Amino acid sequence: MIILNTRPSHYRESFASDFGGFSLPIIESALLKAQAIDAWLAQANDFDSLIFTSPFAPTLCPGGSDWRNKPVFAVGPATAAAARRAGFAKVLITGHTAEELVAVLEGQSFRRALYPSGVDITEDLSQQFGGRIVRSIVYRMTPVEEFSPHLLGELQAARHVFVPLFSRRSAETFVAVVRHCAVLHPQKFTAIGISKKALAVSQPAWGAAIIARVPTSASMAAALAEHQTTTQLAA
Repeated sequence: MIILNTRPSHYRESFASDFGGFSLPIIESALLKAQAIDAWLAQANDFDSLIFTSPFAPTLCPGGSDWRNKPVFAVGPATAAAARRAGFAKVLITGHTAEELVAVLEGQSFRRALYPSGVDITEDLSQQFGGRIVRSIVYRMTPVEEFSPHLLGELQAARHVFVPLFSRRSAETFVAVVRHCAVLHPQKFTAIGISKKALAVSQPAWGAAIIARVPTSASMAAALAEHQTTTQLAA
């Protein structure tokens, strides 16, 4: 049995922290890959804070204290860690979801915040807060089209594969790639969804599904642990 890490490389450390306790091999295979699409056009003087919702966004910010001295609102510990590695010192973790981010921002007195985002987002913050948040699209997440030959061999050899899926788009990509290769039986996969919405895809390519109680990576790992305990008791 193996665990397939479908997240981009920026999340590798946090994923290993959550799922490393199962004594199962973790195989890295990002389903979505970040790609910068535009130069950073915003001017530092126009903003007093930044909002990052992914670990990739801080890596695109220009250097210099004009940006690095501004406070950052970061979704999730992986994004916060990426912001700190990029040189930002004032980093506030707002929680793990868009809803938690909004709740935190409602209590903040920022004048105008820049939100460097991807093309596809859960919630467009620029439509809220009366124009105090400006969204700038600076990257896209591109889905992979197939598994590498080496990974395909590992998946074929594995007795069972646990697949944590963190968004509906990653779930849709996983389904498309499994069906594209045509040699993997869905019954060997157990999907672990960060939410019911994430796994709401047509013709799922897995035999069983587990849903996290709350939308966090740690909760997904806890759901897997509970599933394994239940399965062992039933055996």
